[in-house]
Amino acid sequence: MAYFCCHVPVELISAAGLIPYRLNGLGDFADKSYSYFPGNFCMFARNCLNEGLTLNPGRFAGVIFINSCDAMERLYDVWKSYIPLSFIHLLSVPRKNDVSALAYFLKELLLLKVALERFIEYEITEEKLKESILLYNISRHLLREINLLRKEEDFYLPSSQLMEIILNYPSPLQLNIKLKEILDKKDNFYKGKKKLPALMLSGSVMEDMTLIKIIEEAKARVIYEDFCFLRTFNKFVESNKPSLEALAEGYITQFPCARRADSYKERLNYIRKIITDYSIKGIIFYIIKFCDIFSWETHMIASELRSEKIPVLIIEGDYPVKSRGQIKSRIEAFIEMLEEDK
Repeated sequence: MAYFCCHVPVELISAAGLIPYRLNGLGDFADKSYSYFPGNFCMFARNCLNEGLTLNPGRFAGVIFINSCDAMERLYDVWKSYIPLSFIHLLSVPRKNDVSALAYFLKELLLLKVALERFIEYEITEEKLKESILLYNISRHLLREINLLRKEEDFYLPSSQLMEIILNYPSPLQLNIKLKEILDKKDNFYKGKKKLPALMLSGSVMEDMTLIKIIEEAKARVIYEDFCFLRTFNKFVESNKPSLEALAEGYITQFPCARRADSYKERLNYIRKIITDYSIKGIIFYIIKFCDIFSWETHMIASELRSEKIPVLIIEGDYPVKSRGQIKSRIEAFIEMLEEDK
C-alpha cells in the first residue's frame, strides 16, 4: 500500500496485511507532469505524479494521501482522475495539536480502518493492530539506540548507509533485522573519524541520498537527520491503550513539520536541543523549490540560529537533487568555514 506522509499510521497498513511503501518520486520517469500542474509547482508532488503515470499501477494495492499541503491535495485530485487504482483514500490530518484535533484525527483513522477493511474484505483486529504497533516500536527503539551511539565522537556510521536501510526495507520485520545488525556490529563503526565536522540536515522531503553523499565526500559527518520520512520513528506509540486511540495520539503529537499551525517555536527549540545533545557544528537546510510552507519557516529558524552564532547553510534546489557541482561547491565552502572556526 503506497503512501506519502509521515502522518499516515504505517501500523494500520501493516495490520491489514499490506506492506507500507512510501512513494518518493525517485527514478528515471518521463516528465508528464506539466500536462497536469503549472511550472511553479512542488517538485516532489510533480515527480510522484510522474512515478504514478509511468509505473504499472498493479505494483500497488492502492495509495493513501493526506491533506499535508495544497500541492498534495492537488496531486490527490489528479491521481484519482487519471491513475486507476482499486483503493485511493485521502486522510485528513488536523493542523493543530489539541483535544479537538485528537478527537477529529481519531475519527479519520476509524474511517481509514473501515475503508481498508472493505478493500481487504476482512476485519483488522485489535490483536493485529497491537502486534503491528509492537513491531514498529521495536524499530523506534533500535533507531534510538543507534542515534545514541552517533553522539559519540569516534563512532561513525555513514548517514547514507543508515538512510538507505530505512528507505529500502519498508517491512518492519526486515527493517528490525537490519537495524539489529548495525548494533551487533557496532564495534566496526569506531573508525577514528572524530575530527570530521558533525552536521545536522533538516528539511521536508529528502529521500534522494545525493545531498548526503556530497557531504560525506566533502569529509563531514551527518549525525542527525530531520526529514519527513524519519518522523514516523520519532515517537513511541502507547501499547496499553486502545490501538486506534494510541495511534491517533502518537501521530498527532509527533515532532511537527511546517504544515502545522503552531510548529515554528517547537521546531526551533527541538533543533536547538539536537544541536546541544549531538554537539552539532553546523546545520544544512534543504528546501525543495516551490515548497512554500517549509521555505518561510526555514528562513525564520535559520535567522534565529544565526543570531545565536550557529553556522547555517540553506540550499534551495530541485527534487531529485540536481546542480550537483554547484551544491558541492557550496557545501565544501561551508565545511571549510566550520574547520576554520575550530
